[in-house]
Order: sequence, then structure tokens, then C-alpha cells
Amino acid sequence: AEREYEDALQRRIAEAEKERQKKATDDMFDNLKGKADGLCDWLQGKTNKMKDDAKNIGGDDDINKKQKELDKLLTEDKPPKIAETEDLERDLRELGDRYAAEGRPPPPD
Repeated sequence: AEREYEDALQRRIAEAEKERQKKATDDMFDNLKGKADGLCDWLQGKTNKMKDDAKNIGGDDDINKKQKELDKLLTEDKPPKIAETEDLERDLRELGDRYAAEGRPPPPD
């Protein structure tokens, strides 16, 4: 009877650990989805602004202003976003590995 109790307890502990791991993976997914959504929103905002700027080009002062904004985007704004994207890609690969290790299908796109 004692052995059966120990076996049942071990199974419950293993199930609880499995559920804890699944929750941690789901939490990781939620966090990464938020980061991905933030990057997409940033990119869409920049794209829309650039499209609007291209439609409304004024005189030399306006052109110089827009060139400075573009230079700032390329030198200051974009590099951290590239690094953030690379980190996100790495984390998403890890997330996929976790889903596979748990025997779960990958999350929807």
C-alpha cells in the first residue's frame, strides 16, 4: 500500500510539473506575442509615416527635414529594432522547441 501511495504521489508530482511547464511556455508565448505585436506596430507606423511623407514633399527645407528624419531612423531608431527582432527570432525558436518537447503543436501564426 505504501508503494502504491508513493507511485501515485510521484505521478501527481510529475503531472503538476508538466502543467507548470506548460503554463510557463504559454506565458512565454503571451510575452513574445506582445513583443512581436509591438514591433509590427512600430514598423507599420514608420511605414505609414514614410508613405505620407513621400506624398507631401515641400520645398528644400521640408526635404532637408525629411532627410534628417530618415537619417535618424537609419542610424538611431532602426539598429535597436533589428537587435530586438533578432532576439525575438531566437526566443521564438526556443518557444517552438519547448512546444515540441512538451508534445504540443506550435502556436498559431
